[in-house]
Amino acid sequence: MKTELIQFQNSLHEEKFPQLDEIVQQIVERYQNNYVIIAKLALESVSLLTSSEARGRELSEQGLFKRLISEMTGENNQLRYEMTDNFFKSQYVAMKTMEKLQEQNLFTFELMTTIHNKLHSFAHLIESEFIVIYDSLVSFTKKTCYEMVQLDHRVETLEKNMDLILWKSTIQYSLFNGKEYTALSLFEKVVCIINDFYHLTKGKWGIKDLMLLKSVFSDLDMPVKDSIIQGDFFRALIDQPMLIDRLFEGILINHNLENITAFESPILKGIEILKVQEAPNVKKWPIIQKHLQDSANHSIESEMNLFDFSIELLFNLLLVDEQIPIIRDESSSIIDKKIT
Repeated sequence: MKTELIQFQNSLHEEKFPQLDEIVQQIVERYQNNYVIIAKLALESVSLLTSSEARGRELSEQGLFKRLISEMTGENNQLRYEMTDNFFKSQYVAMKTMEKLQEQNLFTFELMTTIHNKLHSFAHLIESEFIVIYDSLVSFTKKTCYEMVQLDHRVETLEKNMDLILWKSTIQYSLFNGKEYTALSLFEKVVCIINDFYHLTKGKWGIKDLMLLKSVFSDLDMPVKDSIIQGDFFRALIDQPMLIDRLFEGILINHNLENITAFESPILKGIEILKVQEAPNVKKWPIIQKHLQDSANHSIESEMNLFDFSIELLFNLLLVDEQIPIIRDESSSIIDKKIT
């Protein structure tokens, strides 16, 4: 990532570097305990770093960075204008944000998995000048996830989550719509398991918990190593609208769903379209497909690993649940986070 940073720096005015760096530093310091803001900053940064100039300018105008930068710069309208209007400066800020989040150990396993899925979904749409950046980000996500898992293996767990262990041992007896989980379709299983896990952990989980979740998938004969097409998930929701209710069961979302952008979560934006769209089912599919393609450069026909997709779905519930505290502590999956 350092190589791409140097390329960005060569395109900017050197005298502005300290100001840009300071703005990023202030934003990360102010929101380091706000898990949702940190996650959205990371997702928006990835979008800025891999978007064309036209899409990047659009995102700069409507995204979270613009609001936070306005808060930080106050009356410095010139600097705020330059940072949101100049595409290369927006990319520089995005790159510095990713670096600062890494330095502060603010990435989580589920956030990195979501970023990896996001990159994979539009790999075939990346323009040639962004290939180097794209490859660097993919390598970065893989390496970070690996390091998180290795670090977690070295940390002693003082007590086990008995609720999760009991849930795993009795999962085959759980019911949805009158059917045992073992008899459900693939995406019925995904929706039920993700919602169950979310509530059992109260929105706080570690990597070991996620590995237990993975073993539950295997217990229910779900192909954790196989790939799925995200579009098939939306087709399942169209055919069975009750799955949307089951996914958000017990979760207070209010207006949070409609406030999520397609850049932040194509999955949630697609679900929101399904909830508000009054068109016949046969017409809902192309509406979702076109909206996500046009607004987020996101292809829902791309393949992704089943378990990675499920982790992203789990992570998305955190983005919209008003009942879950947005401050994550040392019991969460933020690894070795240091707050000074």
